[in-house]
Amino acid sequence: MALAQHDYEQLGFKVGKGGHFPGGLSNFIVALQNNSYLELLAVSGNIPITKGDASEIGDFIKKHEGAVFLGIDVSSAKSAADYLKARNFDVHGPFPGSVMKEGETTPPPAQYYTVVVDDAPAAGKRGITLPIFFIEHVSAEQMEKRRAAGEMDHPNTAMGVHAVWFAVHDTEAQLSALRDAGLESGESREMKSLGAHGREVKAGQGVLLLLEPSDKNGVLAKYLSDHTNRIDGWSHDEGIIGVSIEVADLGKARQLAESGTGRKLETYKGFYGTSFLLPPEVTHGVWVEMFQAGTSSGDTFVIRKARVFDGTKVIDQSDVWVEGGKIKAVGKNLKVPSDVRPVDGAGDTLLPGLIDAHTHAWGDALKEAEIFGVTTELDMFTSVQFMQRIRSFPTEAKRRDRTESGLTPGFEAIAPP
Repeated sequence: MALAQHDYEQLGFKVGKGGHFPGGLSNFIVALQNNSYLELLAVSGNIPITKGDASEIGDFIKKHEGAVFLGIDVSSAKSAADYLKARNFDVHGPFPGSVMKEGETTPPPAQYYTVVVDDAPAAGKRGITLPIFFIEHVSAEQMEKRRAAGEMDHPNTAMGVHAVWFAVHDTEAQLSALRDAGLESGESREMKSLGAHGREVKAGQGVLLLLEPSDKNGVLAKYLSDHTNRIDGWSHDEGIIGVSIEVADLGKARQLAESGTGRKLETYKGFYGTSFLLPPEVTHGVWVEMFQAGTSSGDTFVIRKARVFDGTKVIDQSDVWVEGGKIKAVGKNLKVPSDVRPVDGAGDTLLPGLIDAHTHAWGDALKEAEIFGVTTELDMFTSVQFMQRIRSFPTEAKRRDRTESGLTPGFEAIAPP
């Protein structure tokens, strides 16, 4: 556990103290801004292991490291159980559960309730073979305490788990069971790097990404072969292979991950935005994709050999590297990842957007201002009709059609007379 905690902190996560469960399990928590969390579990060395989760996880880690279960948050465990029972699923629970702090030997009152659908259902009943369960947290108090303590303010700017990747043999069979359990199918996906294709399943704020092998010699096919009978009593080889975590600043997350792992991590156009991928050997058994939403490969490029004015001086024959829509570096002969699109800047001049602090923006003044590098204007006096026209442009239209409208995706401010 200490090694896993250290390694996740090296990736830029804050790892908060957890506790221990009856049966011999202990945990640490990586709490995230959207109230999702990663739970690092280990079998306590000084507590006898009893049957149940501790025994199953103990058997798992004798052979592998990695993700074991996904808990899907629900507002009512009882309602979830009733819903599933009404659709003929073999349901167990709700079961009360709680975490004991260090030194405690008696569990406190229930902090959560869990519901499980049997993977080997009774005759005439339906089951779910994926390792998922449903969980109702009795109170948000513990997460709010972590938020107040700054545990959700991660150096790598991680905000939340968006997708959990499952390795499956038959996507359609799994989709059928999950749809009947009340989950909605989403986008089709192809992941060539793992030799896989599949489908998303929507679950609350995130998705389950079901992936089946498309290449018999690919990474996913090997995972399914290696993980057969991975847990005593759980006869299925299908399981969690990775997660997608949204970050606020991909550049910062990547810098910390490269520093912490000593690896060069290339960015790519992912399903949810510009991304980079951490392999299982540095995350204790799972692929961890970090992505920044709202970015694409079009937001990442390098301008080569331009004349740059940085506001104080001119730099000839300079490169400007833009990553995720933000300037990452300026300098001569910048070394960038091979997938970063080059733009020839020879003969052109780059400069910061200028501010004209006293204008009267009649007619085409806003369009003409951009020709001279002016991107912000303080209009000291204009017509009511002109302001009404400006305010009629939706924010998205400003982003989409900046040149035609003469407007940037900022905001308008009116100074007092």
